[in-house]
Amino acid sequence: MPFETLEEDVLLEILLFSDISTVLAVSAINKALRRIALSKQLWLSLILDIRFREALELPPPNHERLECLSAEELINVVKNAVAGPGPLWDSTYDECSSVDMTSFQIPLDDMDDRPEARLLPGARYLLLNSTSTTQQTLYIYDVWSACRVWYRLMQRCKMCEVDMVPGGAIARVFFVQKGNHTNSFTLHVEEVDLITGTSRELFNFSFDSIRLDSIVFGVLPCSIGGDFLLASVVHWHSPVVLINWRASTFVCLDRDSFFDVTILYTRWYWTKVS
Repeated sequence: MPFETLEEDVLLEILLFSDISTVLAVSAINKALRRIALSKQLWLSLILDIRFREALELPPPNHERLECLSAEELINVVKNAVAGPGPLWDSTYDECSSVDMTSFQIPLDDMDDRPEARLLPGARYLLLNSTSTTQQTLYIYDVWSACRVWYRLMQRCKMCEVDMVPGGAIARVFFVQKGNHTNSFTLHVEEVDLITGTSRELFNFSFDSIRLDSIVFGVLPCSIGGDFLLASVVHWHSPVVLINWRASTFVCLDRDSFFDVTILYTRWYWTKVS
């Protein structure tokens, strides 16, 4: 029996077990199948499918809001999840119908001051930096559950840098601490399992091993990506140190003007200010 000759409710039931690419392929066969493939019930099921949401690392769905949308609006939600929303200046842009917006609140009642906050890549985890007069505490929260998954007490320092490991809930935190004596600094990389909250130190590097021709007044973490770190040295000619933390090797890079530096995977880039 040809596929398109099946009863409409049977076809819909089959499509409910399919993925989005299959539904789109079926919708292109003829007008009758397209009408079934564009039904609201089907697209609501596709959006709520845990496989779809896990593949794109989407937050928990807002069931009440999604059920109020039309089939066309549900299709726009899928488009935005895959490709991102259209430009705000587009006349066809409609925030209410084309963007799946979810609000989360994280209570911070146990913090005395207002912490610095940074949303980590992927928008699943939030980094908080709470500083007192004597110490600093780094926190990582799971935005979806509003639960704290990790924290670390440390000396007061500049905001750390974080690298999210592709393919898993692992974060690598790069920060700098003062050493045992004046003008001594230590670079640290700590790996955090964001599911269990456990962490381990991957790298501990004393800046005393880098021989410079004058006093170092500070070291600032610039970037971390893959196996590499970038640190800026507060020094009379402000060098940048590129470090392979896994191999424990480094190179000192002089710079004759101000520029921003970052690491993208295994390549590093700088933007010069003229």
